Amino acid sequence: MATNQYFNLHGTNTPEQRLIENLNIEAIKTFGIDVYYCPRTLNDEDTLMGDDNTASYNSAHTIEMYIKS
Repeated sequence: MATNQYFNLHGTNTPEQRLIENLNIEAIKTFGIDVYYCPRTLNDEDTLMGDDNTASYNSAHTIEMYIKS
């Protein structure tokens, strides 16, 4: 499906978009928690099923996350 040429929601960085982004960042920093993101390393990927039984997690990165239940 083609996008509508009259609605360009992603082309410019307007002050309203920056305000919403700054409010989201502030909410994450205020109410969020620090969690560890562990990227998965594929060792022997099965290209047919898209799975890897021997995947490993070799590193961890601390990120801020807002958890809403």
